This record gives sequence, C-alpha cells and structure tokens, in this order.
Amino acid sequence: MHQILNEEQDINSNHVKEEAKVTHHPVKVVIRCRPFSEKEISIHGKEAGILLDEELGTVDVLDPKNKTVHRTYAFDGVYGPERTQEDVYIGCCKAVTDSILDGFNGSIIAYGQTGTGKTYTMEGDLRNTEQQGMMCRVVQHIFSRINMDTSRSYQVNLSYIEIYQDTLRDLLNISGKKLTMHEVENGIYMDGLSNVTCRDFNDVLNWYHNGKVNRRTRRTNMSISSSRSHTILRLTVTSFDEKKEVKTGILNLVDLAGSESQRKAGTKGEALKEASKMNNSLSTLGKVVSMISSGNHRHIPYRDCKLTRVLQESLGGNCFTTILATIGPCVSDFEETLNTLRFSAHARNLKKTVKANFSPRCGEGGFIK
Repeated sequence: MHQILNEEQDINSNHVKEEAKVTHHPVKVVIRCRPFSEKEISIHGKEAGILLDEELGTVDVLDPKNKTVHRTYAFDGVYGPERTQEDVYIGCCKAVTDSILDGFNGSIIAYGQTGTGKTYTMEGDLRNTEQQGMMCRVVQHIFSRINMDTSRSYQVNLSYIEIYQDTLRDLLNISGKKLTMHEVENGIYMDGLSNVTCRDFNDVLNWYHNGKVNRRTRRTNMSISSSRSHTILRLTVTSFDEKKEVKTGILNLVDLAGSESQRKAGTKGEALKEASKMNNSLSTLGKVVSMISSGNHRHIPYRDCKLTRVLQESLGGNCFTTILATIGPCVSDFEETLNTLRFSAHARNLKKTVKANFSPRCGEGGFIK
C-alpha cells in the first residue's frame, strides 16, 4: 500500500537553521566513454572520434573531415571504456551519497546520446554485483552507513517519477491522479506523489522494479530498448539524534532520455513524436544550463518544460549535483559527441551555495533504529 504524503507540509516544516552548515560548491561534471559496439566495428572498424586523457581529465574531439583539428574539453573526471562501475561510483558519486546522510540535497544526472550507456551507468545489471550501476551502489552505501550509525534513527522514503512527452507520471501509482508541481519556500514539489518507506536495500529494489515496468521504452536503430522518457528516482533520508533534531537529505537519481538523431534512429509515427518531445526538453535543458553558466539570471526558462522545472533545484538551487555525461568512441558520432561535450562544458560552470537541512524535534514513527 502506498503512503501518500503531503510534501508541501513535510518540507515547509523543515526550515534551515541559521547555524546550518553552508558550502559553496560547483556542479561536478564527468565524462564516461563506452567501448566500441560490434555494429560500429563492422562498419567503421575502430576508427575513434575522440582521444581521452584520464590523468588530465580532457576529451579531444577529432574532426572527421580533418583529423589534425582537435577540440579539447576539460572536466572533473574522464572514464574510459575499461573503467568499472565501481571506479565511476567511487570517483564521482560516493561523496554526493555521503552528503545526503549529512542533511544535504544531491542529484546524480546521466546525460548523453541514445545508446551511449546512460541506463547502464545508472542501473547496470542488477543480477551481477560487479555490473550494478550507480543506483544500487548509492542505496547499498546509504543503508550500510545507517546500519553502522548507532547515534541516530533513520527513515528512507522513495518516489519514482517519469516525464513522458512533457507530462509527469508517478511510476509507483500510474492509475493515480495527475501530478501537479508548485513552488514552496525551499523548491519545487509535487502534490499526490507516492512516497513509500523502505527499510532496506531489497525494499528499494522491489519498488524500483515495480516502477520500471511502467516506464516507456521503444526499440530504435540506435538502441534495442531506448528510453522514451526521463525518470527521477528520489530518495529522502531523514534522521534524528537523541535530542530529536532532524536532518533531511534528498537525492535525485536522474536517467535522462537520450538525445538522438531522428535520421539515425529511424523513428516514424508515434516514435517520431516521442523523439521530438525528448529533443525539445533536452534543448530547453541546454538553454537553461547555458543561461545560468553565463551569469544571465534575469529570466531563466525553467517553466518552459517539465524537465527543467523538476530539475530547478539540481541546476540552480540548494543541491550538490554531479552530471555523468556518456559518449561513444566512434567517429560516426562526431556531432552528437560534440553536442554532449558542449552541454557538459557549460554545466561545469554552474556554481551554487548549498545548505544542510535541519529542523526541530519530531516523532519517531517509522524510523530505523
């Protein structure tokens, strides 16, 4: 049975104390490159369109018309095809996870062209420990920390949201009423969103599976199971100590639909409509990131689509944010790779002031001792 919470009441009572910890923090941006696919090798061989330097954190894009021309982009981390899921988690996601348990908000956002490994990076193979993605590793770490901490009591809640053709869907309750967003003092919140309590890793995994079967996917020329929507798996970790003072951290695990060339994907009919909506929302996301990074804060168009409205705090608010941008190695993906790197370079210029969330005393119902 779902537990439906009134999030506005829940969050508005969670006022940040004056003495709460404050930190100035840029958005962290890392690049992950997948291996060549068999299809790419059969058509192009292993003709690379990029050069990675993990030590310097740079990606050079090679112009296919003139291989002597390089465009170099620098990031907070670069992970080549041989890097493991654990390497990526430790390098760029563990710190965000730890911050949630300290009462901060965080987001891990997977961005990139269709077929470059976003869902693999975020989900991976749930049956194979070594291949499990960021979601599993984040949740395992959260409950590991909770089980080791005898000084506080914890509660972990989960919500699962889909944005399909610019419409919000509650993946844990698809027959429920339409979700609506509105602004409150500390951000953007959704009325009627399912918010279920999870007592361990298996609880989270079960709810994740329940929601995943409702997600929209479609086979295209670029991916066997291409996501046709954006999803946000939201974990809320609330804890209190013997004084009953509460810390609340919210973590968004965001798996964006892939940007795609409609010509390469071979989309028609309803699939073409889906692709158009996806690309429009990603274009708006790029516009928002570009405006924030340039210092133009007069009118940032968060309201132009549901995606940027949902990610408003992640992009410009009270939130530690890591962007995992995925790319392919092949020369045939030159334009798409260039677009991903340009977006990522803009995102790296985003800087925010982040505060921990503390609130007064509370009751103990549903907390993990």
